Amino acid sequence: MLEFGRSEEAREVLLALANSPLANIEVYVLLGQTYANLGDLEAAEHWCRKALRRNKLALEAYYTLALVLQHQARLPEAIEALKKVVYIDRNDVLGHFSLARLHYQNEQAPAALKSLDNARRLLEAQEDDVVVARSGGVTVKRLRDAITRQQQQWVKE
Repeated sequence: MLEFGRSEEAREVLLALANSPLANIEVYVLLGQTYANLGDLEAAEHWCRKALRRNKLALEAYYTLALVLQHQARLPEAIEALKKVVYIDRNDVLGHFSLARLHYQNEQAPAALKSLDNARRLLEAQEDDVVVARSGGVTVKRLRDAITRQQQQWVKE
């Protein structure tokens, strides 16, 4: 349902699951994503944190939490959440790329450039037409090109 933009329907199903004995961490993570999609950032944060209380290595919960915190202009907290994403999976290209953008927004240019470089290096060995995980269809080549442009722009600034 979430993939097809049916967030309100997904919320109802997931809330029913969350209140049942079948509730698991995936339900909480999906509820966090669902509420984020619906613009209810408080509820999104609640469900992400509930997932993280159950499993401190829930990468998707940290990633969604970071996006929620970013939208609330809580950049230091968002950076910490994304640092956990790349700690859990140091090969998470989108995690490094997103961390770079948050560092830059938080006026931490050296850290931003380092994170961009990490993302670029992770993409070097991948085929151009491979879709980057969690990117919504962005290919390796497209992300690699965006990273190169971003690095050039930030170095100039």
